[in-house]
Amino acid sequence: MMTLVFLFVVVMPSVLADPTDNPASDAFGRIGCSVTTPRIENIYMSNVDIEYVTMKNLIDQIESKIDQAGLQETVEYDTDHPKDCSEITGESGVYTVKPIEGSKPFTVYCDMETDGGGWTVIQRRTDGSTGFNRGWIDYRKGFGSKNLDYWMGNENLFWMTAQDHYELRVELQDFQDAIRLAIYDRFKVGDEGTRYKLLIGSYNGGDAGDALKSHNHAPFTTPDYDNDFSTNGNCAAYFQSGWWFTNCYHSNLNGLYRSHGEEVDTKGIVWSEWRGLNISLKATEMKIRPKATPLE
Repeated sequence: MMTLVFLFVVVMPSVLADPTDNPASDAFGRIGCSVTTPRIENIYMSNVDIEYVTMKNLIDQIESKIDQAGLQETVEYDTDHPKDCSEITGESGVYTVKPIEGSKPFTVYCDMETDGGGWTVIQRRTDGSTGFNRGWIDYRKGFGSKNLDYWMGNENLFWMTAQDHYELRVELQDFQDAIRLAIYDRFKVGDEGTRYKLLIGSYNGGDAGDALKSHNHAPFTTPDYDNDFSTNGNCAAYFQSGWWFTNCYHSNLNGLYRSHGEEVDTKGIVWSEWRGLNISLKATEMKIRPKATPLE
């Protein structure tokens, strides 16, 4: 007979922020989310469940150490690769690139058609085929299909944006197939020691509105690694995605994919300055390219 272990767990409130702090937390207030008294619940876990959780944590720790060791190698890798998509000539598609210093070669999708081409796609949402509710290790390494939904990886973002001054192009599409654009004159991601802190420049054009500037200097947060500015909980755990959360967001392009646009819990793919907090988007694409005239 399987032995049962009796645990007491304190369930904390699911409120994340003061409703006056930002649009996302304001939405919580409007839909009636409020602080509740913590309660004690009885939860039964079998020894098998406990062993599984323990082993999963150990595997994640081992993978993390292996990855860190690989990133710290002093071996000189083959440099016969372009530093990003701006050095590629050809059609749009998947290519291997290698930033000038530090990283191993990795594959990316290159957009060689939009506005003269040379764009390195760092994020894409198209159909929900890849889940974005993932932990720190996945977001660090990157995941998904380069031709469909994917995240390039925070470590790759750091090495790439450390070598030049990049501009950011954000393309958005809703479920009525309307398309909007936001352009920023600088985009840079810090190293893991900064928790992949975001540096975003000025809103430099487009018709989507500026829903990213307020995230400037925010570290990256995932459901298993809380680095946001909220004092009421982990924004990434609540919104089930990794992002540069503050307290909590004005944009979240890594939110849950909805099969329709309407929603009431603000957990979808959101660009608040265009469709607000309660409309989830159908498709997004974030892409970067070195600026023709670098910033000082």
